[in-house]
Amino acid sequence: MANFKTLYLVRHALPEESGRLDALRKLTTKGMNDAIALGKWLQNQTPTPEHIMASDAIRAKQTAEAILEAFPTLKANAAFDSDWYQCSSHELLKAIQNVDDSINTLLFVNHNPTVSMLIAELSHTQPTWITEGACAQIQFEIDTWQGLQHGLGELKGIYNPDYYNK
Repeated sequence: MANFKTLYLVRHALPEESGRLDALRKLTTKGMNDAIALGKWLQNQTPTPEHIMASDAIRAKQTAEAILEAFPTLKANAAFDSDWYQCSSHELLKAIQNVDDSINTLLFVNHNPTVSMLIAELSHTQPTWITEGACAQIQFEIDTWQGLQHGLGELKGIYNPDYYNK
């Protein structure tokens, strides 16, 4: 019998308008509040994240760090990498496939169009452009992250800030 792996794919929360280098854009106050609310909402979900990864662009890192406030034991092992900024959905999939198999629930914060494309590819659904701060939950009946492939996931839901800020 296969195990289940759960992936939360999160698009970074609302950033400030352009005007500086893209990777240096920070979250707005609303974006920060949405990210904090997402972390609190995730505390009440089943399953909860066991590991958090994110692009090291400021807005993605701030989103992940705000979520981590709800999961302080995960802070020390959170992973941030510049390779995940402006990466393709294929490159993001490869990063996920390299996650340690002792982790059954992963949360990954990244950017569009990559997040929206990967949600559609993994769950074999029509591409949907998700909003800033949105979180998709995808479940897989697999034993290893290496076994993650397009079309194997069941999209459990896409949750926007209006949903989890209730």
